[in-house]
Formats: sequence, structure tokens, C-alpha cells
Amino acid sequence: MKPYDRLKHVWPAIFMMLIACIPAWAQVFGGDPARLHWKQINTDTIRIIFPDGMDAQAERVANIITDISAFHRQSIGFAQRKLNVVLQNQTILSNGYVMLAPFRAEFQTTPPQQMDQLGSLPWLDFLSVHEYRHALQNMHFNVGLSHLMRIAFGEAGQAFATDVAIPNWFWEGDAVFMETTLTPQGRGRLPEFFDAYRALANAHFPYSWMKLRNGSYRDYVPDHYPLGYLLCAYGREQYGDTLWKNVTHKAAAYTHLFYPFSHALKDYTGKSVTTFYREAMQYFDEQWKHDNPGVSDAAVPLTQEHGHYLDQQYPVFISNDTLLFVQSSFQKLPAIVCMDLRGTVHPLVRPGIVVDDYFTANRDAIVWAGYRNDPRWGWKDYGVIMRYDQEHHQIKKITHRTRLFSPALSPDGRRIVAVSVDANQLAQLNIFRANDGALIDTFMNPYHGMMAYPRFSADGKMIYYIAQDSSGRSAILARDLAGRETRIITPFTYHPIQQFCQSGSWIFFSGSFAHIQQIYAVSLKHPTIYQVTHAAASCYSPAVSPDGRWLVYSQFTLKGNRLMKLTLDTTQWLPVDSMQLFATDDPYVHKALQAERANVLQKTPHRYFTITNYPKSFQLIHIHSWEPILDDPDYGFQILSDNILNTFSSALFYQYNRNETSHSMGISGTYGGWYPIWNVSGQYTAHRTAWESNGQRVFWNEASTSLSGYVPWNFSGRMMGRYLIPFAGIHALHVEYPAQKGIAPHAFSLPYFHTGLQFVQQRMQARQHIAPHLAQVLYLSWYHSLGSHFATQLYSSADLYFPGFWPSHSLLLQFAWQKKDTANTYAFPDAFVYARGYHAPYYDQIMKWGLNYQFPVAYPDWGFGGILYFLRLRLNLFYDDSKTLYYVQQQTTHQRFRSTGIACTADTRWWNSYPLSITLRFSHLLDTDPLSPNMRNRWELIIPLQLH
Repeated sequence: MKPYDRLKHVWPAIFMMLIACIPAWAQVFGGDPARLHWKQINTDTIRIIFPDGMDAQAERVANIITDISAFHRQSIGFAQRKLNVVLQNQTILSNGYVMLAPFRAEFQTTPPQQMDQLGSLPWLDFLSVHEYRHALQNMHFNVGLSHLMRIAFGEAGQAFATDVAIPNWFWEGDAVFMETTLTPQGRGRLPEFFDAYRALANAHFPYSWMKLRNGSYRDYVPDHYPLGYLLCAYGREQYGDTLWKNVTHKAAAYTHLFYPFSHALKDYTGKSVTTFYREAMQYFDEQWKHDNPGVSDAAVPLTQEHGHYLDQQYPVFISNDTLLFVQSSFQKLPAIVCMDLRGTVHPLVRPGIVVDDYFTANRDAIVWAGYRNDPRWGWKDYGVIMRYDQEHHQIKKITHRTRLFSPALSPDGRRIVAVSVDANQLAQLNIFRANDGALIDTFMNPYHGMMAYPRFSADGKMIYYIAQDSSGRSAILARDLAGRETRIITPFTYHPIQQFCQSGSWIFFSGSFAHIQQIYAVSLKHPTIYQVTHAAASCYSPAVSPDGRWLVYSQFTLKGNRLMKLTLDTTQWLPVDSMQLFATDDPYVHKALQAERANVLQKTPHRYFTITNYPKSFQLIHIHSWEPILDDPDYGFQILSDNILNTFSSALFYQYNRNETSHSMGISGTYGGWYPIWNVSGQYTAHRTAWESNGQRVFWNEASTSLSGYVPWNFSGRMMGRYLIPFAGIHALHVEYPAQKGIAPHAFSLPYFHTGLQFVQQRMQARQHIAPHLAQVLYLSWYHSLGSHFATQLYSSADLYFPGFWPSHSLLLQFAWQKKDTANTYAFPDAFVYARGYHAPYYDQIMKWGLNYQFPVAYPDWGFGGILYFLRLRLNLFYDDSKTLYYVQQQTTHQRFRSTGIACTADTRWWNSYPLSITLRFSHLLDTDPLSPNMRNRWELIIPLQLH
């Protein structure tokens, strides 16, 4: 990102910058393998685009969305626009989103393992209900000033206007409410979803409204999903199911230009947003008091309480006096640690890049599922089994290019069982040899749903696992490996089950049969389920000591999940009533949930749709936005086009370069559907300028065309993200020099090539790390002419990151070198980062090294007016040393440019949504700046504006 030296119009710049950043969310360009064949279901309501083999899933999505569009939109509005939905089945990540610019949705089809967090409903059913609500929101919000912004800037303009007007908590809270009222489950019925706000209520809500909206680097702050659900549900409960339709319509229309949402809410409720929030929290606080267990909690903390955030999860006993678990903090990455009876904790291994931190272990080994990317295709990735040898301290990847989750070791350590989910959502359990990953056996879920968290029995003859049936209910099943029979251990219900463990004849598991997640036990000999814990906060991940005396589990707190210990005493266990097992209630907001209640997953009829091929070339040109270019020193305007598969992106643009005072017009198209990504572009630039060694300013006009390509390789693994991007291009340039002092009018053509590569390797970062503790960023670039006119330019740079004196500190060393030809036939684009505080000098060769030490000085967690919020203040102490070489009348001349100084950066969020780091930098020049010889000190306000 380039600095904007003297920012004269801060507010307009920030406003336009935020418009430009909207379309970049959540996109993966050219991420689907070229071999994929696409099909489609195309109706007047929706187009489902899906890979070959997912016909049944696509029909199910089309049926649910069609039903919701026809019958379940009275609480948001009846505006209609066709939605394109792309089913992405190559990734193992579970997610979905709806976006504008262009208007489309993408569903990542692999179901999650963590049923306690998102529920156990069939994954695509869940996404259809939740994500289509976002589509309806976007249709409903295209009114008033938001509609005018759409006319002025296209879909990106509407996205900006509605994102400023409508708070992020409403977008997600309203969608979560719909997934709860239109299904028998939804996150509004999951205890885990309320953990954080229940804890905040018990602490008398210590956070300000703006802190809840914007987060913190210092304290744990829940995201906007539960906040949004609580506020949306409370509003419906008190004011009816059309409240939010009316409020958001006024807000999106900007009936009140300033604070449109808050004023609209006040029009309909008589309360400001903050008052409404306080009353909603008071309401739920009273509701949650009824959830507190009537039995005293006998558990005690296993570890000492810390003043800072420290998260402890997934305990595993490997002996009576040794416990393993995952520990992380805001300053340290997750690590599997070992704790003895004295409470001494020491790290064993860091799992690195994973989908979740779950692991299993015995005395000899630890296994977990690592996450790996396909080198080229961004939508294709893998889950591989990783094994850590505790004796030899070695990590080995057991499987390769697999889609595996939640591995578990057999008691003898010779086998590993893991969940496998193929690209078409077929789930099965695979059993491997632990030493080499050879597949031994496999079996599927007889109830045709997802499978999660398998575990071997204590004798290794059975496998227990969590299973989902076709309607989305979950249960614990047992599979006899010899007889190959399956037995139901707990009944199928809509109350999700989290991890479990076996101890003797008992299975202990974390269940959601009450409004607070508790640990339960079920005997392998009798179906009665017993409640074991009686905690006031949710409990997860049970582990029982080998002698059966102790139960250890993870309990939620605002300072992180904390390990608790409970003496096992069956006389204190309470049997769970069968009505409690199967009941599906409407917690806390019964009236609101009943008002729009419908089980669309069961009542949606099955319609057969015509399925046809979807050509990859369909609507390659799909104009959706026209927006400003803010990439200092370039400013301008562009018309943007992106196809729905996100494989072809094109732009028609005009831009002005304030350094050269030049004007450009051009067109560009990039295709990402092949292994290399190709770009074709053409541009005409008038009045380009450069300085000669004699101080004369020369100007010219030029026209260029180019064909270039690059490969975005991703070799990330373990602790490191690794990216290698080789690139090359051929360019044809025509240059015209008009008559000017000392130069006769003339023209020439200059064909040239440009090649190079960028390599980035960086270690994972904890939340408070300003920069990676270890990283290397290398860049090489070479321009060279091909015709009779000679011109060349070589550039290289290296940024090397190291840890500082404290975990949140960062040391950065920077090196750069650039060399140009001396013929001065043509000036190629200049990417050199000069010594801070200086103008770009004239040179034929230049080198620079720099030293940066960056550290935080405060975490203010403070803001004002719902406009600006300060998360962190940090300082950077720097020193730059640059030397130039150039030739004057065949004589070599050197100059040196050194500077030192300090930069203060404020990491902020604007309008409770948009992150922006603003830097005030002071540079003291130790040498003379040729363009400002009398200047020794320079102040600069730097705002990143490279956002188109």
C-alpha cells in the first residue's frame, strides 16, 4: 500500500474507499479446478449452479429456496430478484455467503463436525434457509438512497450504502432467527450460542455498546451473530414480526440521513439502539436466571485462574496423573500441552493450520487432522491425518490429499479411525494403519447423514461415533468391527451432541438437553441418560481418568474455556426425563418464534426441475458496478464486470496519476479458469512525465497492449503459509514525444517482456501479534526490451520478519535493489520503496536497507458516535539507509539518503464495520532531499487507499 503524503480531504477519501472495498469480500478468483463440469437448475426465482454429481443436492436447495421465496418472507418484504447460487464441493471448509457485486451466493457443501456450534441439521438445508434470508435482505434494502447509490455506483454502491445503514448484527441476527423459526433446530435453540452473553450478564455487562460492536485485542468479545439474534428476537417478541421490516426499510432508504438505523428504530419503538440493547439484555438476563441449575456445582478448577485470556480445550488423559489439552491465548498460538499432578504445564507440539483444534492421544502418539491447500485451486483443499511421536518428537503426515476429519487412535496405537466426506457429501468412517496410512476398512452411516468424532472402544473392538440421520437429528452409535452391526447408544434427537469419551461401561458426552450445555452419561447396558454436571456455564469435551475417579471437562468463561475437575459420584447424577430428550422448545422468545413458525425442511414438497449443462462461457461479461479508483498516486473511475463462476474479471477504466499529471484510459480482462491465470489489457496514457539528470522534465504519450500470465501457487502447511507466484508477460508499447525543449518530436515502438516472481512465507499469528514472528517476503522483477531500442530494469526486495522482545512485538528488516539502463529510452513502472521522508531521487541504480521495530502501546477499546472506534495504538521505530548511483557525462555519482523516525498507527474500525489502520509518521532526514533541500523533518498522514 502506498502512502498518501498530504491528505487534504480525509472524509471524502474514507467514504469513497469504503465503497471500493465492498466487492472484495469472500471471493476466490479462479479457484475451481478446470476439469469440473457444471450443471444448472434455472427458474424464475433462482439458478443453482453445481458440479456434476450433485443433482439431488441441487434439487433440494432449489426446493427449499423456492418454498421460502413463495411463503416465508412476510417479515422482510416482497421485493424479488433472481439469485445465482454456486455449490462449491471441492473444499472441506463449511461456510456460505451472499454478496453483491455481483449478486450471488456460494455454498461450501462439506458439513461441519462441530454440531454443537451450528447444529445437526442437513448442511445444505441449513445454508438454504440462512443464506437465502441474506438474499431477501439485499432485495428489500434496494430503496431510497441505497437505490440511488446503486444507480450511481452499481451493486457496489448499494452494498456500501446498506452496510453503513444496516448494522452487521441485524444481517446475521435476522438470518439466525429465520433458521430457528423455520426449522426444528437453528442456533437460537443451541446452548453454545448464548454462552458469551450469558457470561456477560453474570458479569453485569462490563463492555460498552461500541466494544461489543467492534471487538477487542485485549478481551474476548463475542461476534455479532449472538448479539444480532438476541436483539432481533427481542424486537419481534415485544413489537411483532414486522418490526424489522419497517425499521430496515426506513434505514436503507435513509429517511433519516444521519444514524438512519437508530432513528428508524426510535420511530417504531421510541428507543435508541443503545437503550433498546440495554432493555433486551435485561429481558434475557431475567430469562437466563431460570436456567441456573438447582443443584450446586461440585466441580473445581483444574488450573489457576489467569487475568488474561487463556483458552483450554479437548482434555485427554494418557495416565492417571498426566493430562493433555489444547491451550492458546491472544499472544500464543494453539499448542497441545502436557500437565502433571503438580499443575506443571509444558508444550508438546503445535498442530498448526487446522480446521479445528480437536485431537486424540495415548502415551505414545498424538493425532489430529491437518489442513492442506491444493497448490493451484483455491476452492480445493484437504484434511490429512498428522501423527506426533511423543518418544522421538517427530511429526509425520499419515495420509495425503484426503478429506478426513477428527482422527482417533486405537488403544494399541496401531490403527486410526477418521471421518471421510467425499465431494458429494457421502460420509463414512475409514480405518487406517497408524504407521503408514494404509486403508484397512471403511463403513458408512446406516442412517444416511453426517458422522463425527469417532472413538475406539477401550478394548478396540468397537467404534463409537456421532451420527446424523436424514432429518438432522443426532445420536451416538456403536459399530461392532467383527460382527459389523450398528447399535444406537443414545436416541436420535434435535439436541446436538459434542465430543464424548468412554470409561468402563459408561459413555460421557457433552449434550444440549438443557438450556445450558452439560456433561451427560449413558450406560452401555441401559439406555437411561444421566446429567453429571450442574454448571452455570456450558461444559464441553469430557475426559475421564483411567481409574474412573475424575471427570475433566472444558467450561466456558469470558477469559477463555477453562478446565474443570469433578469427582465422579453416580449418586449425584440425575436421570434425564424422556420428554426432555425429545422436546423442541422455543427458548426465551416463544411468541416471536411461533409467529412465523414452520418446519420448511419437512413440509417443502419435492419438485423435479429440469437440469441442463452450465457453460463456463455463460455471461463472461456481467457488468455489476462502476466505482472510483483510489490507489495513490492513481485516481479514476472504472466499470467492473465479473461472471458468476468468478473465472473472468474485466474492467474499463480512466485514471489520473497525480505524480506524473498523466491521464489514462484502458481495458483489462483476466481469466482464471485455466492453470495459469491470463490477463489481456490495452491502455492509452497521455502526458506521462519523468525527470532527466539535468533537471529537465520530459513528457510523452504512449499506447500499450499486453498479454501476461501468472500462477498463484499455495504450498501452505503445518505452521507456515507459503505462496509462490511466478509471472511473465509480453507488452507492445508505442511512445510519442511531442516537441519540447531540447527534444524534437519523434516516436518509436518498444516491445518488451516483464517477468519475475513473488514468494511469501509466514508463520501463523496469534491475535495480538502485530506481524508474524517469522516471515519472508521476496520479490523479483525484470523488464527488458525486445526490439532495436534498448531498455531494461531489474528490481528485487526482501522483507524479513522476526520476533521482538515480547510476544506482541515485531522486528522487520527490509532490503531492496533496483537498476535501470542508462540509455533512458523508456521509464518502466517504478515499484521501489524509497527511504522514508524523501522524494524519489534520480538514479540509474539504487539500494536500500531498513530496520523497523514495532510494538503496541495501548488497547483503548474506545470510540465515539458509532463512527470511529480505536482498537489498538502501536509505534514503529525505523531507520532507512539508501544509496543511489547515476552517470553524468560518463562520471559516476553517488548520493546517500538516510532517515530515522517514528510512526504511530491507530488500528480502527469505522461505522462499526470497516477496519482501517491510520498512521501518523515523523521522519528525520539525515541527508539532503534534492527536491526539498531545506527540509529536515517531515510529517505524513498515511491512509491505505489501494482498495479497488
